[in-house]
Amino acid sequence: MLPAVDVPAAALTEMGNRASTRELIDVVSQKYDSLDPDLEASFMVITPIDVWSEDTPEYPWVFGSRWEGNQDQEHYRWSVFSTFRMNPETYGEPADPAKWEKRIQTFMTKYVGTTYFHFEMTSDPTSPLYRSITGLSVLDKITQGLPPLETAPRR
Repeated sequence: MLPAVDVPAAALTEMGNRASTRELIDVVSQKYDSLDPDLEASFMVITPIDVWSEDTPEYPWVFGSRWEGNQDQEHYRWSVFSTFRMNPETYGEPADPAKWEKRIQTFMTKYVGTTYFHFEMTSDPTSPLYRSITGLSVLDKITQGLPPLETAPRR
C-alpha cells in the first residue's frame, strides 16, 4: 500500500468532473517511478472520483481500466478503478456500506487476478474475471472468487 497521491487538475479537464484513468496511472507511475521497473510489481489505483477511459471514449464513464506497462508486454500490470458509481448513494439510494464494500472487493479481486496472478478474463458473468462489467446489475451478479491460486499462471 502506497501513500495517496493528489489528483492533478489536468486529469479532470477533458471530461469535466471525471478523471482520466490514463492520467491517474501516469500520476502514480511518475510519483513512484522507482517501483515501475520492478516487473514483479502490479499497481492498482483506487479513487473515489468518477473516471472515464481514453480507450473507450464512446462511454462517458467506466468502473475501471487496466493496461500493460511499457516494460512488460507479457501481462497487465496497471489498473485503476473508481468507487464512485459503486456507491448506492451516488444514485440517491440509501447508504449501504455492505453492498458498496462488496462491489469494491469484486473489482479489487478482478484486478489482482489479472494484474498479479495473470488469470485470463472470462465470459462467465458470475466470475470477478468477467470481461465486461458494464453496470451495477452486472457487477452485483458476480458471486464467485478467483479460481484456485495453484492454477494461476503466476504464483
